[in-house]
Amino acid sequence: MGKYKNANSDSLLFGLPLDKKAKGFCLSELSAINLTQIAWRNSEAPGKIAKICGVEFCPESMTDGAARNGDGSLLPIMPGRALYFSNVGLGESQLKSLRELGCYTLDLSAGRTVLTLRGPHCAWTLMKGSGIDFESMRPGSTAQTNLFKISTMVWMIKDNEIRLIVSYAFSRGLAERLLDAGQEHGLRFVG
Repeated sequence: MGKYKNANSDSLLFGLPLDKKAKGFCLSELSAINLTQIAWRNSEAPGKIAKICGVEFCPESMTDGAARNGDGSLLPIMPGRALYFSNVGLGESQLKSLRELGCYTLDLSAGRTVLTLRGPHCAWTLMKGSGIDFESMRPGSTAQTNLFKISTMVWMIKDNEIRLIVSYAFSRGLAERLLDAGQEHGLRFVG
């Protein structure tokens, strides 16, 4: 196993040599994701937080699932806490609005690796390592699970495309387990 540079971007891929003709589905590492923990004490804050982050909000979404928009998702992790993750991140005006609301924010972006699964068998492969029914997830939804015994945040981008957010220290181990689990479907590292 080694590192291979993707000719189409600045990201590094771990594992096998790049194979652009792979069948089945692919696993690729993306550039860093923006991950922010938001904490609050005000019971009216969740709706305002969702509005500041630009995500849809319904009261049950802060306890039963994720609020989301096209750019990011707000995942409740416990009462008074949520994770906002997106490709773009929160801007200064959004962070200021959150502070004015009495929220605390913590940038958790460093030290994370994002692995993307694409293809018709990605949900099935993930279910080999977790008790979550990934096939029933809708685009934009999120979950946190122990995937192959590694704490992982799961973000369903669209049908047949799932992003896995994992600590950098465990990313190689997770990638190896995914390769083993997806072998029957032709899982390969591709750019």
